[in-house]
Amino acid sequence: MVSSDPTPRISNRISGLTADGLTRLLSEGHESGALDLAVGIPSAPATPPALINAAHRALDEGIHQYEAQAGNIRLREWLASTFRTPADPRTELTITAGATEAFFSALMAVSNPGQEVVIFEPVFEHFINVTILCGCNPKVIRLDPPKWTYNETDLEAAVGPNTCAVVISTPNNPTGHMSTAEELEHLAKLCARWNCAIISDEVYSQFTFDERRHISPGDMPQLKSRSLVVGSFSKSHAISGWRLGFLRAPAALTTAARKVHNSATAGTAAPLQAAFARAAATVKGFVTPSDNLRVQRDRSIKMLGEVGLRCFEPDGGCYFMADIDKLPYENADAFAAHLLQDAGITIAPGRFFYSGSGDAGRRLVRVAFNRSQSFLDEVERRLRKFVPRSCPPRSLVQTGAHLTTDIHESVLG
Repeated sequence: MVSSDPTPRISNRISGLTADGLTRLLSEGHESGALDLAVGIPSAPATPPALINAAHRALDEGIHQYEAQAGNIRLREWLASTFRTPADPRTELTITAGATEAFFSALMAVSNPGQEVVIFEPVFEHFINVTILCGCNPKVIRLDPPKWTYNETDLEAAVGPNTCAVVISTPNNPTGHMSTAEELEHLAKLCARWNCAIISDEVYSQFTFDERRHISPGDMPQLKSRSLVVGSFSKSHAISGWRLGFLRAPAALTTAARKVHNSATAGTAAPLQAAFARAAATVKGFVTPSDNLRVQRDRSIKMLGEVGLRCFEPDGGCYFMADIDKLPYENADAFAAHLLQDAGITIAPGRFFYSGSGDAGRRLVRVAFNRSQSFLDEVERRLRKFVPRSCPPRSLVQTGAHLTTDIHESVLG
């Protein structure tokens, strides 16, 4: 019998994916000329001029064809030299299409359908989506401000024989918390007990504050053999559109992850890899961002604190969370809508970073502060004129619903 339905069947797993609410929120804000404090697209640090010039040269020289699937070897060799502990550029490093693809390849390499992935929330929604695409079940552990540290008893109850991986982000998106040596040592014991992997998102490792030191599981002897470290140049060198990320893992795990990488993307942009390798080899101090964002962090906390937000100071990264408990709004959606309409500033409602349909995150917002000083000058000018209102007009609440509820239905809705 021929079906009368013209639409082919859609995968069941797609129904569990989030609607990428932050991207759509940014789009709404751009249409109104709003200043974006919602999404982490950097305007600081500045993209290195040497990197731009190197990209021009690579294109002029005719580097237009496929690169080795594992990535430009000069780039991998330079990257290996930047780590605290050695990594073999040929067998332990893969250049990926951004950290997004690195995480996907990592989790696919260590998971089987039906297994569990332990994730801490508030969470970058991509971790949930990839877990679902892998056919696995997210097992979420909720963290609380102001420290955003996990409870050891909760974690020990969550990790077990069906756990394939524990996912961490350090410095964390969205909280800015950096994993401590004590936390990682506890994780090491649990992962060894249940023979599971640890996937560590370290995209923001170049941004640390107040003399804190970033610690990677890949640098810890008790975790190195089971660690898959995800990194990117998107934020550190302000080239998010170049889609240059990497995956660092022991040789056996790299071999497995490269099978996924080769099937999913077969590599990433050859001229841009060549450009990055050339700039890194010729520019002194290229590994370190030109701006460490501490000034922007402190300035953003001060500005938003004066509006009435309680800001939770981050250890690192380019985001912090804040609550609206001192403000006269029913929830963060209403505050975000009012801030957009009256001040022309977008901010991310906290529930984007929580799973389920409860009240978690409803009174929180996330702020992205990797912005230039001139950008923050204009933010400050607008905030000085902004007056929180106890009863915003109905149109504002409707705008908030349009910007948040409509765009974020599903697992994080």
